[in-house]
Amino acid sequence: MNVKLTIGLVVVLGILVLYLVVVQLPKDTIAALTPTPRVTAYLWAITPDKIGAVRLEDHVNSRAVAFNRDASGAWTLTEPGPQPADPNAATQAITALAGLTVANTITSTTELTPFGVLSPTYQLQVTLTDGTQLTAAIGDKTPSSTAYYLLRAGETNVVTINSTSMDAILALLDTPPIVPPTATATITSTLELTGTVAAPAAGTAVLTPSAATATP
Repeated sequence: MNVKLTIGLVVVLGILVLYLVVVQLPKDTIAALTPTPRVTAYLWAITPDKIGAVRLEDHVNSRAVAFNRDASGAWTLTEPGPQPADPNAATQAITALAGLTVANTITSTTELTPFGVLSPTYQLQVTLTDGTQLTAAIGDKTPSSTAYYLLRAGETNVVTINSTSMDAILALLDTPPIVPPTATATITSTLELTGTVAAPAAGTAVLTPSAATATP
């Protein structure tokens, strides 16, 4: 065997081994230890400024709350109403809506009855400023009561939403974004008379009122 060829192969093999030990293995180790970033899945990929109207209906108690925004940005409460809506409360509500995130997507079954979304307790409808309507049926709570089951219109997979986040939206039924009453201050005035009363001078006639006699 050619000695030079053998030495060359050994050198090449040594370089490959050195590359694996010094370069490639650390890269593989770092890749294995680096966590995969979790992508946040929102109920709807929208921003608060794109929401033009909201309606939440409670099918069990036959009640609803609804409010919308006009071109000038003013909010109106239409159910119950119509009446002006508190802009701060309305803004907080749409911000919370836009921030709803999906905790889990159930793909293990297509049978939706056990989740209560076919005869939902609540129905949520969001209308965007471009006229697009987004609807979700809100069903039962999960067995652990930490989330609600939701079914978005046009989909077949149920998702779960954290109960704390969802309860903040459902609370609108009890506390609609009504403009708080303006406090009215009550002013009480006290009139104080000061001075002295002088007796009539001598020779001055004093008239004393007498009872009037009614003539039939």
